[in-house]
Amino acid sequence: MIQNEHFRNCTVSFRTTSQHKLHIDRLAQASGLTTSEYLVHLTSRYAQPIEKFSGDLREVVEQKEENRKLQRRIKRLETDLENADTRVVFEQDQSRKKEGTIAEQGLLIQQLSAELGGHQKTIASLKAIGQKAITSLEPQKSIDATEQNNSEVGIGEVIFFGILGLFAFSSLSRR
Repeated sequence: MIQNEHFRNCTVSFRTTSQHKLHIDRLAQASGLTTSEYLVHLTSRYAQPIEKFSGDLREVVEQKEENRKLQRRIKRLETDLENADTRVVFEQDQSRKKEGTIAEQGLLIQQLSAELGGHQKTIASLKAIGQKAITSLEPQKSIDATEQNNSEVGIGEVIFFGILGLFAFSSLSRR
């Protein structure tokens, strides 16, 4: 059978209740269309397969699934944001503690530097005192060396005269 695509010569029928048929007729009249034109318009506009059990269009089901995915992603992002906020607070606390430690160490360095400066002054003054003592002892050393040489000569003389005296005493006692 050859059909002309410009003429509507095929029939589609379906069963419905009388109340539902009246409802469809009223909607068609409100749209200014005949019932068949109204139904053709509806079916061409929503020409998508309907899910078997839910009665929802496949597009609606896909949108719901996408919505669920987006909701899960939003939850994950909210959790990540909360974790990031917690991490920021934690790192700020750590940073404050480090800044406090750095400040304390800076004060300690200043105190130790001042103490070191005092010790360096003390060492310098002790070196100066030691240098003065060494300078004042150098002439004393030369005098001590001379006296030591003299005393060594004197000891030799004492020993010589002592031995000589022994001989003299022994020769006198033998007589």
